[in-house]
Amino acid sequence: MNNHSPSSTSSSSSSSSSSSKSGSRFTTTRTTTRTIAAACILAFAVMLAGCSRQPANEVVIYCSVDQMHAEPILQEFEKQTGIRVKAVYDSEAVKSVGLVNRLRAESKNPQADVFWNNEMVRTMQLGLDPAQKLIIRQWGNFAARVRVLVYNTQLVKPEEAPHSIFDLADPKWRGKAAMAYPLFGTTATHAAMLFNALGDSGAKTYYTSLKDNDIRLFEGNSIACEQVALGQCLVGITDTDDFWERKSKGLPIEMVYPDQSLPQSKTPVPLSVPLGCAVMPNTVALTDRPPHRENGRRLMQYLLTPEVEQKLAFGPSRQIPMLSDDVPVPTGMKKLSELTRMKVDDQKTAEALPLAASFLEKLFTR
Repeated sequence: MNNHSPSSTSSSSSSSSSSSKSGSRFTTTRTTTRTIAAACILAFAVMLAGCSRQPANEVVIYCSVDQMHAEPILQEFEKQTGIRVKAVYDSEAVKSVGLVNRLRAESKNPQADVFWNNEMVRTMQLGLDPAQKLIIRQWGNFAARVRVLVYNTQLVKPEEAPHSIFDLADPKWRGKAAMAYPLFGTTATHAAMLFNALGDSGAKTYYTSLKDNDIRLFEGNSIACEQVALGQCLVGITDTDDFWERKSKGLPIEMVYPDQSLPQSKTPVPLSVPLGCAVMPNTVALTDRPPHRENGRRLMQYLLTPEVEQKLAFGPSRQIPMLSDDVPVPTGMKKLSELTRMKVDDQKTAEALPLAASFLEKLFTR
């Protein structure tokens, strides 16, 4: 250290002397150095700006599935791939509709890569409507819920419980049956399916009979199910995931898969075979021109796997596998092959939704 000090002092003196003899040349050199440094900084800033415009290692998903059910699945995808998932969730009261409207509004400047919907009809609409056909490019079905009847086991005996959706129009349930507003989510999809299965006239007659029987309407399936579990209503119609959530808490509630046989109640149209229960698959869609196309494709492919279906089957929502009947399910949970399902044409159901929604809005809000 001390050996270098004289040399440093000598160098400093020499520079000072040189500076006094040729000040103008030194000033020019210093200015040039500053100019070069500024240019380098500017070039570096431009390079950083260019990098910031590159797609990040992330994927944006719009999700109408309850966050408590979807989040563990998305976190596992992050863990397996290292891709960050940015999820936007829907509210219970406007299930699926809110995000569908957002996708439409953003169609010219897509923000989402993937749409995970809790039903299929509004997903199909994004591809069927000629004016909206480019909102989604690809989509597929997986893990399903079922529309079921529920009853409070402390207030209703099993043999007295409704076994058909048409039973809810029975006068003995007047003012005591619960249902979500049929304008959003799976309740709206169920209505569109009935317009397809029963015809416009039959479906209108059915829903009018529910209104005439003072059916009680709530802001979402979970709330309708909760009202039955708490004894505020005796019976109701909801989704299997809402039932299982209350059942797991030890609440006095049980479910019935509806219309597995011909109903005893009067039907709006003659039935020669059981109507069957309404099955509501999840759908996952890749948007058109997604900001992170490859990551979106990877997330879509991940969701459409038996691995994810098994996780959903054993999760709190107890969703039924659709991709394969070989996917294990918890004890006491039925597979799709064990159920009589409502036979409908998916495309015609999607096309029936606007008519159903218009009629039901007038029926239940006037």
